[in-house]
Amino acid sequence: MPSPDVLAGGQLSPGQLALVALAVAVAFGALDFVWLGYVANDLYLSVLKPIMAPKPRIDAMVLFYALYVAGLVYFVVVPFAPLGIGRAALQGALLGGFAYAVYDLTNLSTLSAFTWKLAAIDMAWGAIASAGASAAGAAVARAV
Repeated sequence: MPSPDVLAGGQLSPGQLALVALAVAVAFGALDFVWLGYVANDLYLSVLKPIMAPKPRIDAMVLFYALYVAGLVYFVVVPFAPLGIGRAALQGALLGGFAYAVYDLTNLSTLSAFTWKLAAIDMAWGAIASAGASAAGAAVARAV
């Protein structure tokens, strides 16, 4: 296992960094797939169906996941993995909570269909999913 100095100094090779990003992407994607597809699907549909597009915009979805994974890797995993998986998960939860709050509170302020309940649940989900993905990335960063 590399020393914490190596991780903190950004000394992961491009291949190692790619593995870390892959771990974050797989974890976040799997968590979000289960959440959006099964756990909270009815909740989101009950509130947002009248304003939803008939089909998802795949280009926007891919861009969101790519940017969000890059943000978790850069702002959370690389700097906090040396301090432990739990610390990276905590920082991921904080970043996720803030990121989802920006989205949800903007929706709440501009969309009449959006509710406080949905905003609160979605912000919590952002924190949880980001914590899990950051923990996965930190585990891989510490192992490579």
